[in-house]
Amino acid sequence: TQVSGMTQSRGFRPLPGLGNRHVQSILASAKWRVPFMQKRLQPLLKASIDECWSDAEGNVLHSVYAKQPSQASALIILIHGWEGSHESVYMRSTASSCFAHGYDVLCLNLRDHGPSHSFNEGLFHAQRIDETVGVLQQILRSTEYERYHLVGFSLGGNFALRAGAEMERRCDKTLNTVNAVCPVIDPKATFAAMREGPAIYLRYFMKKWKRSLHLKIAHFPELLRAEQVDAFDSLDAMTEHLVLAHTPFESVDDYFDSYRLVPEQFADVQGAINLLWSKDDPVIPHHPDFLRFAGRNIKVELAERGGHCGFISNYWLQSYIDQWLLDKLKEQ
Repeated sequence: TQVSGMTQSRGFRPLPGLGNRHVQSILASAKWRVPFMQKRLQPLLKASIDECWSDAEGNVLHSVYAKQPSQASALIILIHGWEGSHESVYMRSTASSCFAHGYDVLCLNLRDHGPSHSFNEGLFHAQRIDETVGVLQQILRSTEYERYHLVGFSLGGNFALRAGAEMERRCDKTLNTVNAVCPVIDPKATFAAMREGPAIYLRYFMKKWKRSLHLKIAHFPELLRAEQVDAFDSLDAMTEHLVLAHTPFESVDDYFDSYRLVPEQFADVQGAINLLWSKDDPVIPHHPDFLRFAGRNIKVELAERGGHCGFISNYWLQSYIDQWLLDKLKEQ
């Protein structure tokens, strides 16, 4: 059913045994999925090249860019979630699906993600939106496609939505669509869900965050001490220290408020926006604002199940996300 751009999803129906939200969330990034996508993945990997892009301030972001043998009419730009990268399983699944359907694909790594820890001195944080917009603008200026589509997952979905809106205000070339899967809209709620939820998520993200910080200080030892990183024993302590020491914000609350999304931010956006959330997401709690985003050019699909960026449909560990995106792209 659909009312004013809001869809209660009937498209995603996981097979028996796959309905649990934690199963869905864990399978999103599970290496077990790779053998099932191996055949589809090979053409993407064979065509992929590393390419770096700079904004006007000299900030550098890394990407992996795959072009079709003949000129494609559209470019799909994908942005991973926090502590993900172009190598994340969910990214490779969607990228290989898009490439198999004739699109050129560019997987963009945010600062300090993928192999980019040595590229820029300052640490990554969620207000690095200007450099993301600047790099996206450079990509659009440097390439010639009839259509450009941006796709983001989780925190990358938040970046994609903010970047899409900013590009319409600032840039001469803009995106045809912005597509976000389980985007963070209320950072405080997401932080609370991670802190208070199952320990497996907290351990996973803290381990990946600490690993990233160690990679960073190997190149910029003046930023932090290795023993300082190892000593962080809670997400609260880690977040507070890094926000106060390495962002312009005076409190964690101010930092979270700075990238909270509200529907009014997108009222004047002309391009199409497609949003996919699940009601049982353990990381992005179901929020009343989900319904408020639906509107003139914004379509929201809200699934009963799917976990966090999972939407695993069957025992071959295929994700509904890939078909959902292809269907949205065909509408443009």
